[in-house]
Amino acid sequence: MLGITPEQIIENLKSVMESQKHNERLLALTKDPRQADIIKSLIQDNQINIDTLKDLYRQMTCDPLVLPSTAEPTFTSYLEGIKLAIMQKVKQFDRLLYLYYTTTSETIQKVILFQASLILVHLRYLDYLLVKNSSQLSTNSALA
Repeated sequence: MLGITPEQIIENLKSVMESQKHNERLLALTKDPRQADIIKSLIQDNQINIDTLKDLYRQMTCDPLVLPSTAEPTFTSYLEGIKLAIMQKVKQFDRLLYLYYTTTSETIQKVILFQASLILVHLRYLDYLLVKNSSQLSTNSALA
C-alpha cells in the first residue's frame, strides 16, 4: 500500500497550479526586471512540479489526468500578492510533510522531498521580495 491516494496527488497538483497562477499575476504586477526574473524562476520551478505530479498520477493510476479547476488570484497590489504567496507556500509545505510521512513509497517520497525543497527556496525568494518591497514602501512614505 502506498499510503497516499490519487486524490491527494490531485489536491497537491491543484495547489501548485494555484501557486502558478498567483506567480503569473505577480509577474504582471512587477515593474522591476530583477524581481521579474525571480518570479519567472518560481514559475519555471512550479511547471516542473506540475509535470512531475502529472507523471506520478499516471504512474499510480494508469489513467489520463483531468486537470482540476483553480481559482484566479484576487489580490490587487504586488506587496499583498507577495504576502499571500508566502502563506500559500507555507500551507503547501505543511501538506507535503503530511504526505511524506503518510506514504511508504520511496518514489513518492522523493517527489515530495523535491517539491518541499523547492518550496523552501521559493520562500527565501518571496521573503527577499517582501523585505525589498516593504522597505521601498516605507522609504517612499518617508519621502512624501
